[in-house]
Amino acid sequence: MNRVKAAVILGLAIFLTLPSATAQSNCKDVKGQMIQAPSSGPVTNAGDLTGSANTVFFGGPSTTGDATTLSFTSDVTITTGQGELKARQVNVYDTVTGVTAGFARINPAASTGRFAGATGYLLLNGTTTSFSPFTVTLELSGKICYAR
Repeated sequence: MNRVKAAVILGLAIFLTLPSATAQSNCKDVKGQMIQAPSSGPVTNAGDLTGSANTVFFGGPSTTGDATTLSFTSDVTITTGQGELKARQVNVYDTVTGVTAGFARINPAASTGRFAGATGYLLLNGTTTSFSPFTVTLELSGKICYAR
């Protein structure tokens, strides 16, 4: 019985001296809205990411297994008062409904300020709200893990 007590006390002492997972985590959930327009658009209600976004598409659209759905790749830069978060995005767009969804992986080497060295991802989904100029309204979610 004394060995059991000693093991419990030792285990409890080790557990209590370890930093909690929450204290070690520099990760933060992201939620907000983003307007994707030809030059740039606002990012709102997004906490640390509230600012403006610029999306640069490269390469042409790629076809998918669905005749009305195309895929695109782009670089997204979100500029805030705390720096720039840069991410590479792959998205799909339905040409009939105007619905789009994307996954963006944060680039820790290209991001600046508070976002320098950050990792994580952004999920963007929304609909086309105008064709002249082409504008998409997006819901933004994801996770940023800050380097510092």
